[in-house]
Amino acid sequence: DGRINLGRSVRDVRTTLAHDERGATLSDGIALYIAHPEVLQDHSIDLPGTSVGSDRAANLDQWAGRPRLGSDRVGSPGPGWGSASSGRI
Repeated sequence: DGRINLGRSVRDVRTTLAHDERGATLSDGIALYIAHPEVLQDHSIDLPGTSVGSDRAANLDQWAGRPRLGSDRVGSPGPGWGSASSGRI
């Protein structure tokens, strides 16, 4: 859910993923929200597995009590944002 990567940029997270791990995609983020809608109460989630243009990644946050998809620059870490990953147990 990205908690482990709070405050780290998407670019940094992408370069440090383990061999059996990948950045969460837009589909992963939507599935995570459907299964655990409370996840966005603590922090917003960067989705480093989905690129938007050449220097942005998809993200998922909460706005006015509703989920919202967006994108942000991969080099800008946000204190309330964490990059989610998939593949590792």
